Amino acid sequence: MEKQLITIAKGRLTKREYRDAILDLEKQIVAKPESYPGDRDDLITHEFFDGGYLRKMKAQGGHIFVTKIHKTRHPFFIMKGEVSILSEKGVTRVKAPYQGMTEPGTKRVVYAHTDSLWVTAHAVEGTDPKELEDKVIAKTYEECDKILDDTFQERLIKQTAIVIAAEKYGFWSDWTEEQQALYTSRDWRAFSKSRGYTLREIRDFEIWIDLVVEGFEKDIDSLAAVGAMAVEAAVNNKAQDLKDEMIKSSHLPLEVEEAYSKYLEKAGGSV
Repeated sequence: MEKQLITIAKGRLTKREYRDAILDLEKQIVAKPESYPGDRDDLITHEFFDGGYLRKMKAQGGHIFVTKIHKTRHPFFIMKGEVSILSEKGVTRVKAPYQGMTEPGTKRVVYAHTDSLWVTAHAVEGTDPKELEDKVIAKTYEECDKILDDTFQERLIKQTAIVIAAEKYGFWSDWTEEQQALYTSRDWRAFSKSRGYTLREIRDFEIWIDLVVEGFEKDIDSLAAVGAMAVEAAVNNKAQDLKDEMIKSSHLPLEVEEAYSKYLEKAGGSV
């Protein structure tokens, strides 16, 4: 178990390696006779308020446990004690009072140096702890990934619509020589500014690029996810392209092309 802890603590594992390591570590911890689950009923209390739920957990000093997999982004507070928290980023030792943020898909190893008190706040309604746990806790990483993927695609589609709505018609021969040079250099930010896009519109496109790249890194074909929208936009563009210059004046940002190439390599394809 110590070897496993050291490996995780270095914080250099891929997402898959971390998940495999922490699940294996959890089995080892649970197998020890002196261990106990972090969510033991006598250590957990629940409080409810309008539109939310507080979950309080006592951690006994000198014990180590593994948390469950969290579905939602929510704050957590260490109100008492001192603990070491092991996550994908490595190990952090913190002392109360402490506030942190839990991201979806998080599963941690915690060692309580002293008796401690944790509080998590969740934006879910209800008063049945079991039902609420189903809303905020995933039984498997796969369940959590499905939720994250669905949410991600919703964000990507929404951002794509924003970018398409802001698009300015215009093709190669419509541009100045300076704009043509900027376009050829692949400096899309400078080109967009020269074409009259606002800072907000440029920022929206940056967000779109980040989402597309994030999708490829998650093994999601981001371009296919917005394919129908892209085709519709292309058809509208083609109707404005009176000089047949669409191919000459249309390409993806380098960041997207590079991420797409890596995605295809992992999938065994090619550009």
